[in-house]
Amino acid sequence: MMCSTPKKEQTLLLIAGALTTTTVFIVVLCNVFGPIWETNDDVAMSMVAHGYGIAATDSPKILFSNVLWGYLVQAIPEVNGLLGYSIATMATLIVIGTVIVYGMYRAGTGYLIYLSVLALILTRPVLFPQFTINAGLLMVSGIVCWYLYDREKDWRVLAVGCFLAFFSFLIRSQEFLLVLIVSLPLLPWRNLFQQRHFKIATLILVSAIAISTAINHRAYQGESWKNFNEINPTLARFTDYQAGLHLGWRSDIYKPYGYSFNDIELIENWFFPDPNLSDPEKLQAMLDELGMSPWLENAPYSFWIGLRALGHEKIRVIVIVALLLTALGARRQGLASLGLIIIAIFLMSLLGRPGVTRVYAPLMSLLIVIPFFTTQFSSRHKKLVTAILLIAVTVNCFYAFSSLKKLHANNDHAQILSTSLPDETFVLWGGAFPLPIVYKVLNVPSPAKSHRFYPLGVFTLAPFSVSFEEEKNGPSLVDRLKKESGIPIFADPKKLRLLGRFCMEHLHGELKEVSAQEFGKYKLSRFRCAPQTLTSK
Repeated sequence: MMCSTPKKEQTLLLIAGALTTTTVFIVVLCNVFGPIWETNDDVAMSMVAHGYGIAATDSPKILFSNVLWGYLVQAIPEVNGLLGYSIATMATLIVIGTVIVYGMYRAGTGYLIYLSVLALILTRPVLFPQFTINAGLLMVSGIVCWYLYDREKDWRVLAVGCFLAFFSFLIRSQEFLLVLIVSLPLLPWRNLFQQRHFKIATLILVSAIAISTAINHRAYQGESWKNFNEINPTLARFTDYQAGLHLGWRSDIYKPYGYSFNDIELIENWFFPDPNLSDPEKLQAMLDELGMSPWLENAPYSFWIGLRALGHEKIRVIVIVALLLTALGARRQGLASLGLIIIAIFLMSLLGRPGVTRVYAPLMSLLIVIPFFTTQFSSRHKKLVTAILLIAVTVNCFYAFSSLKKLHANNDHAQILSTSLPDETFVLWGGAFPLPIVYKVLNVPSPAKSHRFYPLGVFTLAPFSVSFEEEKNGPSLVDRLKKESGIPIFADPKKLRLLGRFCMEHLHGELKEVSAQEFGKYKLSRFRCAPQTLTSK
C-alpha cells in the first residue's frame, strides 16, 4: 500500500536515510573492490574534459554527451586525485540509488525488497561505470519521481523528476529517449496531463532539451570542426553499423573507387589518418551504391544476436528478474513495455547495432522497479519476490565480482605501464593498451596523466585531440610510418596485419618491427614501412 504523504520533516528524514543508505553502499563497494570503467569511452571523455592522454587541450566538447554536461564536469575540482568526470559519474549513481530507495519506500515495499533492488540494479554500474547506463538509470529514477507525483501531487517531486530526466538527456540523449519510449505504456499519462503542474513541467523540460540541443549543435560548428562534421557520420556507418562488413563482399563497388578489401577493413577498424581512405565523398558514394538491402537481408540473424545478448552474463540476472516481476504483476502495461523493448532490439539490430548490453540494462531495470508502483503484491507474492531478489543479488554480485577480479589481476602490469613509458606520443589502436585499468575511476596516477596518445578512433579527427594537433603540425602519421624511426604503437595482431597490407598496397613497402619493449604483459612496438627488398614478396 502507498503510504500517506509525509510531512516536510518526515520527507527530509526519509531522503537523508535513502541518501545515507545509497552512499554507504557505493562507498563500501568502491573501497573494497575498486571500480573499473566498463568501456574506453568514459576514459576518453575524462581525458578530453581534463586535458590529458588523447587530448592536447581540455575541452567540454566530449562528443558522446552534451557540451553542457562537459562544462559541468570541467567545473568540478579534482579532489585527492579524483577527477571531475569521475566525481560526476559517482554522484550520478548516488542520486539514482537515493531516488529509487526513497521511491520504493514510499511505495510501501519492505526494506529487504528496496535494498535488494538497490544492490541488483546498481552493483554492476558502480563497479563498471558507463555513461550510457548512467543516463538510462537516471531516466528510470525520473520516472519513479513522476509516479510519486501522480500518487502524492507534490510538485517538488515532479520538479526533481524533470531535473533527472534533463540530465539523463545531457549524458546520453539516445538512451534517454529509449527509456522514455519504453516507459510510455507504464506511466499514467492521462492522470498526469490533467495536472496543471505536470503540463508546465513538461513544457519547461522540452524547452530545456531544445535549448541544450541547440547549444550543443552550435558548439561543434566552425572551421576546425568542418572536416569532422563532414566525415564522422559516414565513418560511423562503417565503425558502428557494419557497413564495412557488408561492403567487404562487394568488390564490384569498392574497387572502382580505388579501395581494396583491406582498405575497407581499415576504415571499419578506425584507421582514419590517411585522407585518401577516409574520403567522405567516396565512402558515401559506395554506401549509396550498396543501399539498405544487406542490412535487411541480415536482419533476422542480427535480431537473433540482439536477443541472445539478453542472456549475457552482464545483464542475464536483471533480465530474468524483470521477466519474473512482469509475469507476477500480470499487468498489460508491463507486457506492452516488454514488447517495445523487443521492437527496440529489432530496430537496433536492423541498423547494425545488435547486442549492446549497456543499452539494454536500464530498460530491464525499469521493468524491475515499476511493478512495485503499479501492483499490490499479496503477502505470498511479496515473500516470493523477496526470495527472487535475494537470490538474484547473490548471483549478480558473483558475476560482477568475478569479472572485476579478472581485470584487477592486471593491476601490476598496468602499474608498470603508467610509470615506465618513455616520454613520447604513442599510437593507440584497438584494445592492446588497457585504458580502463591504467586510468581507473577513482585513481589516475600522475605519471599516467603525462602520457600522450595518438588515438585511432572516433576522437582521431576531433580538433582538441593529440592526433589532430600532430597531423596539423606534421609530419603526418603516414609520413612518420615511412621514416626509419617509425611509430611507437600499441596494437593487437589483427590491426598490425591490416597495417602491414596498407604498407604494401599504398606505400609499396613492408612493415617491419624496429624495436619492442615489454611492460609486464603489454608490448609497445615501433614499426616502420621499410622499402621492399628484392627478396620480399
